[in-house]
Amino acid sequence: MTADNEVKLVIFDKDGTLVDFHRMWLPWAAETVQLLETTTGRRVGPAVYKTLGVDPIQGKVSMGSLAEKTLIGIRADVSATLQKLGIPAIEADAIVEKAVPEASNGETAPVCDLQKLFRELRALGCKSALCTADSRTATEQQMRDLGIANLLDDVVCGNDPGIIPKPSPHCALQICKRLGVPLKVKQYY
Repeated sequence: MTADNEVKLVIFDKDGTLVDFHRMWLPWAAETVQLLETTTGRRVGPAVYKTLGVDPIQGKVSMGSLAEKTLIGIRADVSATLQKLGIPAIEADAIVEKAVPEASNGETAPVCDLQKLFRELRALGCKSALCTADSRTATEQQMRDLGIANLLDDVVCGNDPGIIPKPSPHCALQICKRLGVPLKVKQYY
């Protein structure tokens, strides 16, 4: 890639792309299950782990609410799971609001030297942005912790007003518009 290439913007996801998804979210899932079991007085862990797409034995997150949805969607799915276990809807919603934390208490482990990556992109005249389903508060803290907050040209989060979360292309289109990068559809091999 050279400074005169056609790539003007790279949009990154956060979890699993910039940071190790499992190291970040497995502790959150375990804490969430513990809080839910303490709050409900029931063994809801297996059902909640299944809803989240978490295998606590293998230590892996796969397809499920945790990998696919915003916090609002995760909370709605966990509430529905509690309701299937016999907890009334109003009570389940209140439990989830109290016991499903906003942010991960896991490790924000970068997958590479992120500062170097973003500096090199900038040196090549390429803008960079982040698009994540996570909340703005947690995302901004993680970007500061990783030392890349000031290296990103734009950040779109799952709870930002007026966005349509991934997998909709809305966020990517908004980033292109805000950064003045014309949208071109090309494939690079």
